[in-house]
Amino acid sequence: MNFVRVCAKCSRTIDREFIYCPWCGERTSSGKDESEVLDEVFNELEKKQVTDISKRISSMKAKLSELEEDLGRLENLF
Repeated sequence: MNFVRVCAKCSRTIDREFIYCPWCGERTSSGKDESEVLDEVFNELEKKQVTDISKRISSMKAKLSELEEDLGRLENLF
């Protein structure tokens, strides 16, 4: 029942019979077996998640610094 596959380049699901990915144009019959393609896709996903988490943490640190500055100013008022 394997009707679909995952494109190695853009990670989108496509029909198994497609020769080229309709989303990115990558040739689908690259000679790699399905497990290699999935490993590449999941590795790329993991990299993107790490990058996203790092960006979110940096944003939270910046907001925390702003809040601490505001709190310091409020303390000086009273």
